[in-house]
Amino acid sequence: MEDTDRSEYLDQFTTLDDAKKEIARLLAIEEKAYSFLHLLCNYDIKEPLLAIKAYNDLLRRKDLVEHHPDFVNAVANGAERIHKRIDVVRDVNHINVQLLQAHYPNEAVDLNSLLAESILLIKNKTAQQKVKLDIEIKMAENLPTAQANNSMLKDVFLDVAWFLTDRPYADKTEMHVITTFNEQYFQVNFGFSTTVPHPFTVYLEQFRKFENSSTFFQFYTDMLFLYKSWLQLQMYNGKLSFDVQDKTNSGENSTVDLTISLKR
Repeated sequence: MEDTDRSEYLDQFTTLDDAKKEIARLLAIEEKAYSFLHLLCNYDIKEPLLAIKAYNDLLRRKDLVEHHPDFVNAVANGAERIHKRIDVVRDVNHINVQLLQAHYPNEAVDLNSLLAESILLIKNKTAQQKVKLDIEIKMAENLPTAQANNSMLKDVFLDVAWFLTDRPYADKTEMHVITTFNEQYFQVNFGFSTTVPHPFTVYLEQFRKFENSSTFFQFYTDMLFLYKSWLQLQMYNGKLSFDVQDKTNSGENSTVDLTISLKR
């Protein structure tokens, strides 16, 4: 923090009570930061790193590589999981309205082309991860252009898909992508079918805290993919909604819905 910024920051506290409240707020953030880093280092980085190490040791045996080519994919997938989590922590920590809009200016976006490109990337990525993902696409006819940013929206689509599919909850998963629009908004719904809804119900509780959160440290790392998208969409007058329907009691697959809404 620059000296001038530090002085302005300290000048805002005119009473002892104000200073005590700010100290309490900073201590709470510090506690959340330590907890967040503990989870990040022990689970989001250490677990895939151990898998990389183990498969790397196995790759030294030529006989195993010839009969188990999936070892190479496991190493690559573990490395990418670490890479993406480090990137999302970095990006969320530095999201700034002015900088984001300077790098990603508002423009008309051809949704048909962007969604087709994004879904192809999603399919290729899940194939590398050995995720059996069936994607059903329902595109509205005469889909209008959206007022946002092409690169930003692609990031959001990929982050939402990564959040939904980066977990071995079922041998086979299904996702549909449905577009709709009215006079004011267009919407893209990512619907996901899962046999294990519990993690998503926990994530839904965290999602509901986005609006009043002063720090991202209280969220699981997986949630940062949604938190980043939620922040990005807000800067273009967009919305991200999240819903989970637990149908396990009826013997059906549960559903997870993530819907992106943007101004036309």
